[in-house]
Amino acid sequence: MINYKTINERYKNGTSIKDMSAELNISPNLLRHRLRNNGFRLKSYTEAFKLAGNSNWKGGRHIRKDESQVFIRKNGKQRLEHLEVWEENFGKLPKGFVIHHLNLDATDNNIDNLMLIKIGDHLNLHKRFNQDRIRNDIVSFAD
Repeated sequence: MINYKTINERYKNGTSIKDMSAELNISPNLLRHRLRNNGFRLKSYTEAFKLAGNSNWKGGRHIRKDESQVFIRKNGKQRLEHLEVWEENFGKLPKGFVIHHLNLDATDNNIDNLMLIKIGDHLNLHKRFNQDRIRNDIVSFAD
């Protein structure tokens, strides 16, 4: 017989569901289900992740694997970091505008690297940049 009060106390004191489920020889999902059904409140994913001392926890900051965007977690919601940085300094983005990274490094969200630009101008800028890059690759290949 599982004593859910003891399990809940250990959980509140930082013992992970994964560790306790291994001790009880049941799956973590089954333990979560049983705790919820017995009226215990479980931590949110964010709380559990943070408390576990997970090495990937960067205060809510997450960089996509392709390094094309950086997300942060604020008020329980995921946001693009460059938008948050811009809004902290200049307020809400005007309609029809986006933020451009001047050095083309989407992980560099320093305010000095961000520029407000119209959506159409931004698309044209990147189109031109990509055409130049392709042209340079062709020239390099021909050499």
